Amino acid sequence: ATTAAAATTHHHLTSSTPSLQTREHAMLAKTLGVRILVVVINKMDDPSCGWAKERFDECVTKLTPFLKQCGYNVKKDVVFLPISVRAQFRAILAELCAILCAILLTPHLHPSLLRRSPRRT
Repeated sequence: ATTAAAATTHHHLTSSTPSLQTREHAMLAKTLGVRILVVVINKMDDPSCGWAKERFDECVTKLTPFLKQCGYNVKKDVVFLPISVRAQFRAILAELCAILCAILLTPHLHPSLLRRSPRRT
């Protein structure tokens, strides 16, 4: 499973606890039996972070106690990944998500719902 946390200094990781959404996703994943969790630290390109290793390490340090509390072995079962999802990549990610959803959901749809959609240019 994957969850995200913002690295920018005006987001939740400047406080002492992760955001509610990050906490919910981590707890839900653990409750559902997900053993490996990838935590992406997003917006590392923001001017308040500037891809600084110190900021990334600070985010990891603030998230680690909570993830341990959820039951994750942070050293073995959690991967922290610094990323930046800029506007130009959002369209690519949206397309990939649509393809993945089609692959995963199509076998479960009723045949009457399966019709060819017009091709986008």
